[in-house]
This record gives sequence, C-alpha cells and structure tokens, in this order.
Amino acid sequence: MVHKVGAFEASFVPSPRDFGRLDPRFQLPSEIWSELGDYQDHGFAVFRLEPGRKQRVHPMAFRFASRDPSRLFFPTVHVHDGRVAKTAKFDHWLYYQGKEGRDQASYFPPRLDYGGMVEPGATVFRRQLHGRLPNQDTWIEA
Repeated sequence: MVHKVGAFEASFVPSPRDFGRLDPRFQLPSEIWSELGDYQDHGFAVFRLEPGRKQRVHPMAFRFASRDPSRLFFPTVHVHDGRVAKTAKFDHWLYYQGKEGRDQASYFPPRLDYGGMVEPGATVFRRQLHGRLPNQDTWIEA
C-alpha cells in the first residue's frame, strides 16, 4: 500500500522479492539486486517526492530494529532511473541521538515529541552528506 505522507508518497517493502507486489511507480528492475549486493534479507522504506515545483519538503523518518546495536544505520544508497551508480549526488542531513564524534555537529535539543522517535532533552546530532559521494549506506557509531 502507498501512503501520502506530507510531500511524499511512501511504502514499505518487507524484502526484495516483494517489490513485484508494490505499486508499479515504485518497482525496481530485478537486475538491480545483483548491482546492489547483499540485501536479500532487508526490508525497504520507499519514498517518492510528489511532482510539483512549489512544495514544502520535510524530513523523512522511520524506525526499525537494528542488526548491530553498536551502530546506527541510515539507508542512503541511491537507485535512480533503474540503475545503481558507483557515486551519487547527495544533499542530505542525517539527524540522530548517540555519541558525539569529530565529524558530527551538535544540534539544539528538540522541543517537539516527533512521535516518540526522539528522546526529549537529549542532544540531537547531525551529519551532512553533500556533493558527489560513494553510493552506499551510512553507518554511525552509536
């Protein structure tokens, strides 16, 4: 099922073999999986910015159980136009709560609840991914 979430259309796919059941706008060619590598036991949050020029874009967020509680996982690999390029153009801010590191800038503690996804009063950190970068997922030490 595809849901409208603000300026985005979104869905969740439990595994690569389930992409065929997804709305055709979100389906990926089967050969993508050989390019992506070992994602056979992964689930996928799929977001698509709705068409239109004047939109207020907002953050995307979702929660899931981690395979490695010592690290935070951000699914940042890009698939565009049915292909996986070695590099991709990034313009992302990743926000999280965890250990502060040298490449992480602190952010003011949130004043809103954000659906229970943020620990009230705890510092929120951010990492910027900007420019042409290796097309891969991002891990941050928790």
